[in-house]
Amino acid sequence: MNASIGIAIGAGIASALLFTVVTAGSALAVLLYIAAPLPILIAALGWTRKTGLIAALIASVSVALVLSARAGMVFAVGVALPAWWFAHLALLSRETEDDVEWYPLGRVLAAVALTSAALTVFGMVLVGGDYASLVAVFETAVESFRSRNAEVFAQLGASGVETSEIARLMALVAPSISAAIGVLTSSVLLWIAGRLVLMSGRLPRPWPDLASVAIPTTVLVVFAATALASFLPDGMPALAARTTAAALAMAYALQGLSTIHAISRGFSARGLLLGALYTVLIVMPGWPVLALAAIGVAEGFFNFRGRVPALPPTATPGV
Repeated sequence: MNASIGIAIGAGIASALLFTVVTAGSALAVLLYIAAPLPILIAALGWTRKTGLIAALIASVSVALVLSARAGMVFAVGVALPAWWFAHLALLSRETEDDVEWYPLGRVLAAVALTSAALTVFGMVLVGGDYASLVAVFETAVESFRSRNAEVFAQLGASGVETSEIARLMALVAPSISAAIGVLTSSVLLWIAGRLVLMSGRLPRPWPDLASVAIPTTVLVVFAATALASFLPDGMPALAARTTAAALAMAYALQGLSTIHAISRGFSARGLLLGALYTVLIVMPGWPVLALAAIGVAEGFFNFRGRVPALPPTATPGV
């Protein structure tokens, strides 16, 4: 118990430090800020969910003491508790007659997407209250940036574009992009934490075959409904729909990626194929992600992985 408390305190302080370092404003500080959930994930996965929860609380209190009570609350709701929740879901299990059944990673991925969407919408409501006020906030931000960096707008050929038009565009796309990035970063951090804990020998569940991750088919209904609702007139309902659809699209892109990993097993040029795919995703992260999302959605309908001969996972777990 004493060791777990020590781990919780250390993880909490480490997480808080990673979060607060963003005030430095450098590129490295931003990367460290993104990694803030990692110590909480490691504490929960490698020790107990209670340890992870204590770490999340300690981190939130630390941020509140170093920055402000508001910052501590934002950190708790937006970073610490979601990280603990994702680890909690990954460790859920139930005993069957013959074995232990672990919570499917596809459901964890769906939870990550829906949580990211909900937090993003909640954040937009806090910032603006209503859609018109949110656009006004973006307009103020754009005007402030424009006054200090007029040459940037000139280089982009946007000198003649009205600030209000840019603000409306930002209100249209920024929440969706934020939610999608949140899904990606949360998923990657959960994977990193799992791998680190696995290497330490403390991971309670067997390492899953990530190429078999399957989002529940019922989520397709939510995705379709929110995608259609995205075309509603501008307002908070349409923003919420667009944000949820974008978060789920990223989740389906990850399922599409797992599908390609699965069906390419046994290919002689598999390494070259996957290497080229990841290179394209890094260099051009736009339309290839949408293509992967389409593959992920199609997998939910047609079960491509079930149509190819079953091959065992590769020597590298999850690949």
